[in-house]
Amino acid sequence: MSEKDLTFEATYLVNNIHCESCEESCKKALHEISDANIKNYDMKKNDSGEDVLIIESNISPYNLITKLQSIGKDAVLRGTSSSLKQTQDLGACVSILESISPSENISNLRENATATSIINSETVLGIRSIESIRGIIRAIEMNGSNKDPNSKNPLWIDAALTRLPDLNAVYNVNLHKFGNLQSYDTLGPIFKSIKVNLLNGGAFMSLNDERDHKENKAVSLIDLVGRGVSICDEKNETCYAIGLWARSSGLWGNSKKVCACSGKTVWEERKDALEAGIV
Repeated sequence: MSEKDLTFEATYLVNNIHCESCEESCKKALHEISDANIKNYDMKKNDSGEDVLIIESNISPYNLITKLQSIGKDAVLRGTSSSLKQTQDLGACVSILESISPSENISNLRENATATSIINSETVLGIRSIESIRGIIRAIEMNGSNKDPNSKNPLWIDAALTRLPDLNAVYNVNLHKFGNLQSYDTLGPIFKSIKVNLLNGGAFMSLNDERDHKENKAVSLIDLVGRGVSICDEKNETCYAIGLWARSSGLWGNSKKVCACSGKTVWEERKDALEAGIV
């Protein structure tokens, strides 16, 4: 099975949809993405009259939202699932990445203009400031053709990073044994490290390789929850950001319209995030 054959289901809220032509333009744009494998695509209105996209594909959330932005639309990820009919679906894992240096000068760092998320200082506990945020990284379980119920399904990471020295470079994504965010050292030993080649601040790649699966060392979603993650240079000499893996919403697990923390709607939060240039 090729990487193109691996897919997952996701739901998005989409705005600036005014007619059938708008819907068709979204569908056409996503089919134009290189190597896109779209198995199911459906855009419809929910009970509140909002436009919801339900899609099963191999397109990362970062690439999908960036593509819609390029045609004057925007979207917010609401949930993901592995496309497998499981009794209990963990959904996905997500980590908000933050600089470990409170006095870091961001003037020399590269901004990701299309960084995508609904993160802001009012809705994320423990964030020192908007300037400290370095991005978001998701772990998504993909749907393969593995029929062995005891084996682990492919796990991919979707990284959307900003405010790094170079947004087109190779970095280490390190998975740590502990989750103490006091500093890089308090995250504990690294139990897995992979190299991520960023393109304009984004990357979508497998967390496990073929050898991991053969040796039964593949990392699953449940292995990540509550543990730390760091973004470092290739030699792990400089750490740029750290975060904590947490469970995120499954396919229909997020119906929030107004945030209880700020009183803002999803799109108001979205506007704040885009104006701040954050992921």
